[in-house]
Amino acid sequence: MLRLVETGRSEDAVDAAALDVLRALFEGLAGTPPRSLRAYRDDDALLLLLRYEPAPADAADHPVEIALMALASLVAEGVAKRTGQALATGGVSLCPSQGLAVLAFSVDGTSREEGLRLAG
Repeated sequence: MLRLVETGRSEDAVDAAALDVLRALFEGLAGTPPRSLRAYRDDDALLLLLRYEPAPADAADHPVEIALMALASLVAEGVAKRTGQALATGGVSLCPSQGLAVLAFSVDGTSREEGLRLAG
């Protein structure tokens, strides 16, 4: 069962780092903070739920939704730099009319340093 992750935890936590990275990337992209941002974790599965202000129904294009598709790999890269842990992207699901995005990841249980030590 998925559990809501408390975001007030240590900066070393992968889920908290992922939320911080996603928040910063989204604010840079959209110019406004997300309406809400949550992390759900079950063993190595991590889901990030992002709510944002949807584009008006009569808008010709949806640049936020297009850019959200690329954010998963940027979040994974940011988390790896901050924590040394790798995230494998599992896809992005969007519901533009509701202003909802879900980014899925798999968390590697070993840190970058441990992985290098085991490989060497």
